[in-house]
Amino acid sequence: MRPQQPGAAALVRRAALVATGVYLSALLVGPSGHHIWRELVLQVLAIELCAAYVWVLAARDRRHRGWRVPVAVWITFFGLGNVVANAHTGDVQPQWTVVPSLLLYVVCYPFAVVAVAMLLRGRLRAARPGPAVDAVVGALAIGAAFVCFVVPPAVESARAGGVPVALILAFPICDVVVLTLLVAGIAVSGPERISGWFALGIALFGSADWWFVVRISLGDWQTGTPVDGVWVLGAAVVSLLAAPVPDGNGRTASRTWSAAALVVPFAASLTALTILAVGSRARLPMAGVVLAVTAILAALSRLALAYTSERRHAEAHVQARTDELTGLANRRGLYEALDAALEPPLAVPVVVLLGDLDRFKQVNDTLGHSAGDDLLREAALRLLACVPEDAVLARLGGDEFAVLLPVPDGDPRDGGHALALALVRTLDAPFSVGGVRVSVSVTFGVAHAPDDDGPVARGDLLHRADLAMYSAKRTPRRVAVHGRPPGDAPQDVHAGTHGVPRPAGEPSGLPAPGA
Repeated sequence: MRPQQPGAAALVRRAALVATGVYLSALLVGPSGHHIWRELVLQVLAIELCAAYVWVLAARDRRHRGWRVPVAVWITFFGLGNVVANAHTGDVQPQWTVVPSLLLYVVCYPFAVVAVAMLLRGRLRAARPGPAVDAVVGALAIGAAFVCFVVPPAVESARAGGVPVALILAFPICDVVVLTLLVAGIAVSGPERISGWFALGIALFGSADWWFVVRISLGDWQTGTPVDGVWVLGAAVVSLLAAPVPDGNGRTASRTWSAAALVVPFAASLTALTILAVGSRARLPMAGVVLAVTAILAALSRLALAYTSERRHAEAHVQARTDELTGLANRRGLYEALDAALEPPLAVPVVVLLGDLDRFKQVNDTLGHSAGDDLLREAALRLLACVPEDAVLARLGGDEFAVLLPVPDGDPRDGGHALALALVRTLDAPFSVGGVRVSVSVTFGVAHAPDDDGPVARGDLLHRADLAMYSAKRTPRRVAVHGRPPGDAPQDVHAGTHGVPRPAGEPSGLPAPGA
């Protein structure tokens, strides 16, 4: 929503809106041809009120004066050019007023370039590779269209009308420069309200300029046509919509740059392909065709860059959720899987197994951290081979592991308890770490969701599994289910081998020093 400008700014803005509306209405419904009261009074009044509004904004806000002042000068000089161009009574502009009015119009355009450059200051320098390529693609497409469709007829018309070619081409060249800067800024910064309004205003100016240079070169330019209204509308868009700052910071808040990022390269590629299609049937300047081909090649390189960037993003996404040591999911990966599984409505009951390795600290302290890492990797492989394919196995840090298991059939507590027993058994077998045989054990706590009271939050579910794990550590058993007495579980197995015979003479912990 546009912030309210108090005092003089709001008053001048309302006056500019009224004057612009009155002039456009008079142009559309009034008599055709040149009428000095409409073209000189109403038109110039609307333009200069738009300029006055920008002057007031620049005077009130020093932070954004750097780009508002050139906008105000630009619109002011454009209005002065209209004063000279319309100070006559006939439908055709007198020849003696053509060059002075053209000079005033040409003088105003450098200020438009400065205004846009100041607005985009810093954004192009900070461009990332992808948006920078988008800006190049857009510039190449605009340049190709300009060289193919604007320069040849403008030069031909200027020569036919006896008007200097440089003076005639100054208008479309300035339009192209400003529009290219805006496209580059949009490509780099994302779709912004200010840049969008500027681009629309320049597009209106450019279309009217093109018609003007052709007709003025041929000597039959007439005022009082709808083209005059296009200019005034462009000035109003730039002054009343682009010059005000939507969020008070010189630009709109940054939005997610996703599908909208494709607008510039897609439009540029479509423009370049259209030029090549036209060039296959009509003779176009070679420079324009080369620019169009270059734009397409640049667009293809942008696609390759986007693919590489997306792949790196996907890899980073996976790495951020993967434990570096074991390759299992990490705590963040488990949390995301839990959030997805617990999101209402919960269609399938789930259980969480939380466990840690007993006597792991002894391995680290006696054999070193490298041996401890080897033990964790081997334990992770055993656990991974034991869990179902639809389960999520994660290492939460240190020697702590967790399993998220959907249990669509039966009592989830029974399913979780059975899996915990299987995991205990698979880790009961001795490990070979650095040529030394060691034995560790694991203790698991099991919790399920939903419970009898309904859904269970992620934090509550993990807390319950944690409580069950510490309950299991205080009993001869190494598996405990939250909400179920330790002895009230099917296939409850006493601590020890859990069905896996320990080899004769195999110690329960680390071998004695020197073994």
